[in-house]
Amino acid sequence: MSSVLLEGGVHGHMSHLYDNYDLTFSTMKKILIAAAQGELEGTEKTDGQNLYISYDVKTGKAKGARNKGDIKAGGVDAAGLAQRFGGRGALEFTFSESLAAFEKAVQTFSKEEQIKIFGPDVNVYYNCEIQDPRTANVINYDTKSLSIHRLGGAEFDRATGKKLDTDVSANAEALEAALDKVQKAGEGEYRVEFDAIRRLQSLSDETVLNNTLSKLEDEMSDAGISDNQTIADYLIAGIEKFIDSQVKLPEQNKIALIKRILGVKEETETDGAKKSEGIKKSQIINGLDRDAASIALSLVDRGDEIKTLTIYPIEAIVHDFAVEILKTLESAYVLNNKKEVRRLRSEVSKAIAAIEASGNTEAMEILKKQMEKLKSVENVNTAAEGFVFSYDGYMYKFTGNFAPVNQLLGLFKYGRGNVPPLQKLDESEIIEIVTSDEPELVQTVAVFPGSFKPPHKGHMAVVEYLADRFDKVIVFVSDPKKAENIRMNLPASKSAEIFNIYIAEAGLADKAVALASSLPTPIAAAFGYAVQERFDPPAKVYFATSEKDADRYPQTTLDKQAIKNPTLRSLQSITLPAITGPQGVVSAKQLRAIIANTDMSREEKRDELVNYLPDYLDNSSIDMLMNILMPEEIAEMSGMAGGAVQGYASRKEDLIEEILNYLLGKAGK
Repeated sequence: MSSVLLEGGVHGHMSHLYDNYDLTFSTMKKILIAAAQGELEGTEKTDGQNLYISYDVKTGKAKGARNKGDIKAGGVDAAGLAQRFGGRGALEFTFSESLAAFEKAVQTFSKEEQIKIFGPDVNVYYNCEIQDPRTANVINYDTKSLSIHRLGGAEFDRATGKKLDTDVSANAEALEAALDKVQKAGEGEYRVEFDAIRRLQSLSDETVLNNTLSKLEDEMSDAGISDNQTIADYLIAGIEKFIDSQVKLPEQNKIALIKRILGVKEETETDGAKKSEGIKKSQIINGLDRDAASIALSLVDRGDEIKTLTIYPIEAIVHDFAVEILKTLESAYVLNNKKEVRRLRSEVSKAIAAIEASGNTEAMEILKKQMEKLKSVENVNTAAEGFVFSYDGYMYKFTGNFAPVNQLLGLFKYGRGNVPPLQKLDESEIIEIVTSDEPELVQTVAVFPGSFKPPHKGHMAVVEYLADRFDKVIVFVSDPKKAENIRMNLPASKSAEIFNIYIAEAGLADKAVALASSLPTPIAAAFGYAVQERFDPPAKVYFATSEKDADRYPQTTLDKQAIKNPTLRSLQSITLPAITGPQGVVSAKQLRAIIANTDMSREEKRDELVNYLPDYLDNSSIDMLMNILMPEEIAEMSGMAGGAVQGYASRKEDLIEEILNYLLGKAGK
């Protein structure tokens, strides 16, 4: 792409090779050859907690930031982070203790050094990752470390929270030199240091590289793509081929459909005001007969799937190469890498066995998709998440099998969509009633129903409130059918998936789960669960409702339903107090307005949306949410300018000219 993207509103984006639409296949081959020959230098990619850090010279306090709002506020100190993550278990201490360790180190710098490194008013931030054994995700680290990334530091405008086009490499070098002196003088419980420069080991023979280049060449040949063409050219050619296999469209309609699938926006001007809008369905079906229009519209609905299918052959080639090149990469934060690899293999084996035994169709589809990449548990071969490097000014990553492992373990532990958590308790954790003389064991279950389009931090605050007071919390996402009740194109399964991401990040996966319902109303979903579920042990079930809907569940109705289920001891409602945050009441309507705003870029939408999401989400989780909420958008489409489209334009100069002009114009801004 033409510029480095931002993740989470503040830090630099690391792309897979196939994510950079401007990347030519010639350059891709050079990168693969350099990696195979041991010529790539970079740093370890870690599976920790992300934080942006700076220092306030005036107050002598280190400051952290998780979103643009934090930047505008001048950052959050260690005490503020502890308060933000209070009640989140070890997360509270992970963020506050690591920032406190950074603060202690920086306080030893001279004031001149502090200003040179951070600016006079918390101007320069550095992207870092926190590794802490207490807050492990997939990989279990043995040491507590705050690792500052060599790439991704930036100066920000305090008023807007936006990144400035400032070279802060000299600031970073000064920080590294100053920290190096502090660390040599004596380390505390947390290591505070820059990522160590690593070099990928060369492959032991040329077979893997030769096979990779051969597969890549074959795929390029099949697609009619040459070395000097780009990933964007490959995507456009593949999408065109797919469309042609489904329906014969006039060129103008086909171009409009391709633009819609790729998320290209057109600039229009009304009364002197310019605005950027996506391609409308009416532009795609204009002049088509009924059958062709119907097929074209079905392809619009499948746009995300078509993009995924089109790029997958290149993705698979790069993935298989990354698995091989990362085999010898050991994590600097794991004391016994071989032992950790054995543990990961064992965990993945358990997850696969549980998914296969579940009989859940959706779970089996996820397993099939992930095993296409993983292939075998034996291919879990490194305790490092991946490798990050820079090439021609772009940040890239090789992540190997971490992604499929992460997906399988997440499904196993936390569930996804309509799939509940599959992890079972150890026998030692199961409580059994051994005699009939003991009182009956009864659990309390809170049911929180709604359409949640989309779920936000206000909804999650309700779950947290309930989790403190009940043994189990079930979130039911209804599936409205009537047009007037469908507020956005977000299936119930996707809302449930978002909720389960929140629940997992909050450390509540052992107490709460979100499930999608096929029923159209929240009330029907709640009653359906209470009447049909067989509770073991028996349960007192409470339907959670807000003060404004306090009369939603009359007790007489609840009593009638309770007698239908022999494992229900009682069925009641609980009225929740109003739960607000610093910004007051959060409404899903606010999120929908941001998502639907065609004047905002994907990056700008993300910067706004994070203010409505739980504060404890890490950047990988926010990435997942953005892909769920805005699947059709591709950030920074300007990366397709010039060479990204010219190969296609040369074949259809007249009809593609509008795309080329749009993209070239945007790239020049």
